[in-house]
Amino acid sequence: MRWHRLSRSDGTSRELVRFLPSREQTFIFSFFDQYSGSHPPVAPDGSALAFAGHRIGPVALDTGSPARVYIVSLDETDDPPAIQAVGSGNFVCWEPPHPPLSVHGKK
Repeated sequence: MRWHRLSRSDGTSRELVRFLPSREQTFIFSFFDQYSGSHPPVAPDGSALAFAGHRIGPVALDTGSPARVYIVSLDETDDPPAIQAVGSGNFVCWEPPHPPLSVHGKK
């Protein structure tokens, strides 16, 4: 799987990272339209993307090791994008922003 960033200003696409998602992360991605609001992969402020799995890169892919949790910077000035492994894990998401509580009913 690959994450890309699409520039709104000029329409160009840039690859951020290639990875093999964990089984749990794959399940959430399979139902992205249902889970994206409650289990968002993008930070509430839009600054980073989180995923769990095995990164595909210059080092050989080792799927025998535990999946890891990664954070990818979405800052357009980062070239290449900053990618940080933050620990072992099979699933990650950001806490969704909470809208203000609104109560409707009889007074």
